[in-house]
Amino acid sequence: SQNNLQKIDVVIPLGLFCAVTGVSGSGKSTLVHEVLYENLIRKKGLTSENEPGRCRDLIGDDLIKRVIMVDQSPPSRTPRSTPAVYTGAYDHIRSLFASTPDAEAQELGSGYFSFNSGNGRCGRCQGAGYEKVEMQFLSDLYVKCPECEGKRFRPEALTILHHGKSIHDLLQMTVTEAIAFLLQETDLKANKAAAALKILAEVGLGYLRLGQPLNTLSGGESQRLKLVGHLLEGGSESTLFILDEPTTGLHFDDINLLLQTFQRLVNEGHSLLVIEHNLEVIKCADWVIDLGPEAGADGGLLLGEGTPEQIARIKGSHTGQYLAELFTGYSKRGITSGVGPGPGLYQVPQPALPVAAESPAPFTPASAHEIRITGAREHNLKNISVTIPRDKLVVVTGLSGSGKSTLAFDIIFAEGQRRFLDSMSTYARQFVEQMEKPEVDHISGLPPTVAIEQRITRGGGKSTVATVTEIYHFLRLLYAKVGEQHCPDCHVAVTQQTPGAIASAIRSALAKGPLHLMSPMIRGRKGFHTTVAAAAARAGCVEMWVDGKIIRTESFTKLERFKEHTIDGIIAHLE
Repeated sequence: SQNNLQKIDVVIPLGLFCAVTGVSGSGKSTLVHEVLYENLIRKKGLTSENEPGRCRDLIGDDLIKRVIMVDQSPPSRTPRSTPAVYTGAYDHIRSLFASTPDAEAQELGSGYFSFNSGNGRCGRCQGAGYEKVEMQFLSDLYVKCPECEGKRFRPEALTILHHGKSIHDLLQMTVTEAIAFLLQETDLKANKAAAALKILAEVGLGYLRLGQPLNTLSGGESQRLKLVGHLLEGGSESTLFILDEPTTGLHFDDINLLLQTFQRLVNEGHSLLVIEHNLEVIKCADWVIDLGPEAGADGGLLLGEGTPEQIARIKGSHTGQYLAELFTGYSKRGITSGVGPGPGLYQVPQPALPVAAESPAPFTPASAHEIRITGAREHNLKNISVTIPRDKLVVVTGLSGSGKSTLAFDIIFAEGQRRFLDSMSTYARQFVEQMEKPEVDHISGLPPTVAIEQRITRGGGKSTVATVTEIYHFLRLLYAKVGEQHCPDCHVAVTQQTPGAIASAIRSALAKGPLHLMSPMIRGRKGFHTTVAAAAARAGCVEMWVDGKIIRTESFTKLERFKEHTIDGIIAHLE
């Protein structure tokens, strides 16, 4: 019964791919995050800074050993973590190079080939491959290390070769290329490294370079890499994986690969609970829990539980309506709608893709109604030039990891913010975090930029919709300027009165009995308040009204420290 959930009872089958559906605001996140996840982790002996959602009972938690929330945040925020390090393949690769004849002759261990520690890494950049140049009031610059030229290792370490390749050459390979290279021989260490990398290729991440920093990955790549980490752990422990809209920002082909990963986890005996709106994912689920029918106070009801085909027959369900249309369209086209990533998945046509430019296009001045980017080389962009019309809705598409976020956020947004901040004074810029200058030849026609991402707004428990949207500032101003004050007890409006009107009001009250004329001193404050009583005595106040009782000032004693108190000084007794 948390938030808008209306005392519903839900059954989540284990060992299956289960989807939670419904319109935005129907209660999906409340059910999965606040009620299920927060209560489950507490039953597993874990702690969380979030309060668990209200529910009468949670049954069946003993059937799973672990519960894991998988989101699209980067697996690591440090550039020193790479796919090879994350999967554990780099440990075997270092041991492989340490077993070469040249390394054994020099008595070099596997730690020598680590770029995070050891004697083999570059002494100037400490294995980072780049140096940070602080530009005072301008954006910091990251330049290639002049000593190792971005290779991370000392020249002596690069002379140790395995089948003609140095450790740097191997880190520059893609996952697919590295697997083929490592399987050239039957060495146990090479086979173990290839086995760890093989799972990356199976989930569609074979194009990643072994030495690519993980903080440069897109949301879809990060999510699949986290799932790969759990696949590599193996083990027979039954695990519940929870994912919230995992297809956000993913290309159609990436969704197919993600579903194949889901099916592999289910085949290994794990359970998946996914909040989803994508119909192609919902129809591949083994079980669907549909909430609704509408959002907010009109939602929070359980409309149905069952297979996608059963949900499609529920009247009043928006999800069921669109599933029915989807299944009808498939049957007309002769497409099977099966459960799991199989024949039911749509097939994306593979058109001939243009080859990325290897040299920047000739620069031409941009018009006033377009943004022109020339020679973009940030992350994996290969010196491309793009023209974006202004005052129009422009969509950037492509596979996960193709460079969409790099173009939109790391180049256009970053450069727009950087130019806007450069227009400020040096005093104002020191209070604002400067964004890095993107690696691009020229950008013209760029206005100030704003990035709107689909994520949970940062803030504590006191953050509300009004404070985040800054509406609350205007509400405070409205109540302060035109609000009318009322007495909290008798609800009579507080109005301005002349001294004569006040005297008349006192005389009217005296007709009913004697009065005490008091001056407020403390209102709802904790403490001993001995200093307040001393100040009242110096002012000539003989008696005080303390928490509803008359006490002489000279006999005042310490009050309870951690209790709120209200104190008034009695100025006069009127009869």
